[in-house]
Amino acid sequence: MTTKITNRLEERTVSKDHKRLKIERTTPSYWNVTLNNPPINLYDPEMFAELRVLMDQIEEDKDIKVVVFDSADPDYFISHYDIVRGEVVPDLPGAAPFSEWPAFVTRLAQSRVISIAKVRGRARGHGSELALACDMRFASREKAIFAQIEVGCAVVPGGGATEWLTALAGRSRALEIIVGADDFDAIIAEKYGWVNRALPDAELDGFVDNFARRIASFEKRPLELAKKLVNARAGIPSEAERRSSNQSFVTTTTWPETQALISELLQNGFQQRGDFELRMGHHLGHQEMEVSPMEDEKIYLLAELTILPGFLEEVKTILKEALIPTLQEPGCEALYETGRKDDPHKLVFFEVFSSAEAHEFHLEQDYTKRMFASLEGKLSGLPTLTKLSAL
Repeated sequence: MTTKITNRLEERTVSKDHKRLKIERTTPSYWNVTLNNPPINLYDPEMFAELRVLMDQIEEDKDIKVVVFDSADPDYFISHYDIVRGEVVPDLPGAAPFSEWPAFVTRLAQSRVISIAKVRGRARGHGSELALACDMRFASREKAIFAQIEVGCAVVPGGGATEWLTALAGRSRALEIIVGADDFDAIIAEKYGWVNRALPDAELDGFVDNFARRIASFEKRPLELAKKLVNARAGIPSEAERRSSNQSFVTTTTWPETQALISELLQNGFQQRGDFELRMGHHLGHQEMEVSPMEDEKIYLLAELTILPGFLEEVKTILKEALIPTLQEPGCEALYETGRKDDPHKLVFFEVFSSAEAHEFHLEQDYTKRMFASLEGKLSGLPTLTKLSAL
């Protein structure tokens, strides 16, 4: 895997029916936004599009006073930035390149609405940065984990962590967090100022709900003015500073050593549900001690299909119908689909299965067999299949 991953795996098939955000208007003045992007709650371009649409709704609504962000996955608030598809700009309302993230943060930080992150599970990389962009953060003492993993992945933070953590934790602790790229529990995060409070998990939901309802019960104008005054006195990182860090992140993704390391991390289990993501702080700090990534039992496949003229959209529909049930298989850890820039009639797939048995299970499923049958007569030649362990 020596070519740039973000070029080769540029566009994953996404069901338009699957929303990354579930917006619940608990009361007209109190909204709850649940992040939901299985299997590990990645921050991806579709989530960014929905967040930008959410901000439009917040700015247009005359009643909202407080918004709470939480997660549908108890293991992941947001795992991190989708390094494979981060550069994609999907054909969706609100879609924008990642370079527009600093502008989104400005809108959220300067909004008249109070924003709260209720963190349960892992908030690493961009997950931490979304929480930091909120006005307040409350975390599960037992289940929340925070990390800025970027340096361990040969990049630098690009979503605001450098600016927010320097202001909240101070220079030395910000350096500890960023260059150490390790996991921090909620108790240390509270001590460092990363979060407002670390609460017992059993008390977290009730505390945040009561606090949000309390805020929502107050008059709007003093809430808005209080936030504006605190922002002015405390200071918030400038958009120019955050744009500089954002561009630095983008630049680091082009470095050859970064691309090589990301390729290795993907083979180890990065962006796939499993032990690597659950204990990423450990794995990033012990890479030389780990078993060679290709000596495990996982199956890594790279497949390429050449579609006959006139069948491209039909083939995409056939493949999309098989995508969701495949991702729901217990042994399917990742499935990405992209189109080749140099040849739009070629589709490329990157698949990870937990074992050879899991791959055999996939091949035996009725929806897989229907997919292959439906592709007959629509392909130019046989699919090209490469086991990455052979590279």
